[in-house]
Amino acid sequence: MKRSYIDLDIKSFLALNDVEIMGRLSEAHCFDLEMNQKQAWKFQIKHLKQELIRFKEGKIFFEFSIPRMGKRADVIILIQNIVFILEYKVGANQSDKSGLDQVHDYALDLKNFHLGSHQTHIVPILIPTETLLLYQSCKFATDKVAYPFTVSPEKLATVISETISSYGNDEGTSENSMEMMKALLKIGHPVATNRPPP
Repeated sequence: MKRSYIDLDIKSFLALNDVEIMGRLSEAHCFDLEMNQKQAWKFQIKHLKQELIRFKEGKIFFEFSIPRMGKRADVIILIQNIVFILEYKVGANQSDKSGLDQVHDYALDLKNFHLGSHQTHIVPILIPTETLLLYQSCKFATDKVAYPFTVSPEKLATVISETISSYGNDEGTSENSMEMMKALLKIGHPVATNRPPP
């Protein structure tokens, strides 16, 4: 089973037309495709093409499988040595605890059970699509997993840029990202972590 419905470098994602991306997602989806899911993908594609245009390198995964939870993360973005996990709440106009807990659980699973994430920073982000001007900076625990936070759609690129500026490592970026991507697609072994309270 493929770990994600789509995995592309950011340049390729930006170059593809929306219809082709939707076609690939629909083809990979092995269940009846509901209208809500179609609308969610359409929003995500349009939004990410707007927000990622400033980033020259990196990888993007749609519907990334989290096997231990039996779920899929909406989108994972890998830029330099940082993994951004995006969970969209289409139509929502505010943050909610269940959504934050969900994306945080994805981040902890990647950190503890996926080889490519053991030594990297992981940033879980909740995006309610109807919010405006909502922005928070990420704060990391000692295990390099950020505490989950909420941003409005138009602030995503700012959050990514600031996080990369503070925590990124652009030495050997292409090679490092490729190795991380290969490892990310494999399930690793649990790693003990001591996580302080937020």
